[in-house]
Amino acid sequence: MTHRPTASIRPRALALGQDSGDELAALLGEEERDAWLAIPEVYHPEVVELRGEHGVEAALLVTHRPHTAYRKIARLRALNDAALDAAVAALLDEARGRGGVASVKWEDADGGAGAHALRNGFSPLPAPIPSGAGTAAAAGYVRYLDDWPHRSFPYYRQTTEYSCGPVALLMAQAGASDGGITRAQELRIWRRAAHFPGCGPTGLAVHADLDVYRPEVEVSTSGPLLNEHLGDEVGLEVRALVDADDEDRAAELGIPVRHRLTTVDEIAAHVSADRPVLLLIDELLLHGTACAHWVLAHGYRDGFFLLHDPWIDAENGESWVDTHDLPIAASDVDAITWWGDPAYRGVIVLHPASA
Repeated sequence: MTHRPTASIRPRALALGQDSGDELAALLGEEERDAWLAIPEVYHPEVVELRGEHGVEAALLVTHRPHTAYRKIARLRALNDAALDAAVAALLDEARGRGGVASVKWEDADGGAGAHALRNGFSPLPAPIPSGAGTAAAAGYVRYLDDWPHRSFPYYRQTTEYSCGPVALLMAQAGASDGGITRAQELRIWRRAAHFPGCGPTGLAVHADLDVYRPEVEVSTSGPLLNEHLGDEVGLEVRALVDADDEDRAAELGIPVRHRLTTVDEIAAHVSADRPVLLLIDELLLHGTACAHWVLAHGYRDGFFLLHDPWIDAENGESWVDTHDLPIAASDVDAITWWGDPAYRGVIVLHPASA
């Protein structure tokens, strides 16, 4: 009797549990099993299993950041192509049925999965600019659940813990000018725009390439920004001086700085009109750790944004495949684009200089 293969999707803790994971562990082998167990729970590791007459015939380790709208095939094992294809089909069906998922990605760490990904309807992601941990994966692929044509922006991973703002700006500028991105550029803008350690919105805006974009700054507070770690009067005084100098420089350059709340609908309208937006976010909901951070919003459709996130949690299994064209629902963008106490929203709208 021939057994019809059946697919299931379970949290990794169940799939590789002591009582139920023996067959899967046998397919993986000890070293690969350890790699599957290394992904933190914050990234929602799940296992797609295909079972047939030979037991577990294919398995996919699927991960994603919380509050995002993608799933990533991070690792896989399969006895044959047919079993692999059936497991991928089950993942795609589950993503469609679950809702709230815009894309499924496929990380190809060693470059050997290209034919499999293409056969299953995935398209290559443009390779990143090599720039540090997490950019070494040989290839990445994506399949949007609904067609989503959009302009491509180069991806570059920040090389320091604090240069996310300059990198988000440089990715936007490189996408509009067909230019490259170098670490020297990254550090030069950081040194000029830094609020020590990170960069504030007006400081970033005044160091944009005005031949490429005309920035517009909108911040929902008129108080000091990014000063949470400053515990003494001298530090606060220096920050106030830096903020005032940034605003004076913005006025000289004709860069508007408005103290108002930019709504998510307005951000969507800007991005849809080919005006990329730099967003100041709190990483708490994405990684479980509170941290001010800049990302680039460059695509929007049907309630989902596409972001380039300069930060890769490479130590915990992320790669540029996660952070390149990262889809996030508008409601989650609304949730993450607040920082400070009391919380404020900071955005930089990049109007094409040629418009």
